Amino acid sequence: MSEHPRSDASDDQIPAEMADLVAAIAEIPGSVRTKITPHLDRVMESTRRR
Repeated sequence: MSEHPRSDASDDQIPAEMADLVAAIAEIPGSVRTKITPHLDRVMESTRRR
């Protein structure tokens, strides 16, 4: 059994924790955020597929 409980959210929604992470990253200065964003996008896409 998985240790990560599944939510009832639809496939196009992201978990609240991920939304919080996105909001925090939005506050990072632009040059650093530009480097992080592609990686975060891949993580979010992977999370949606689960």
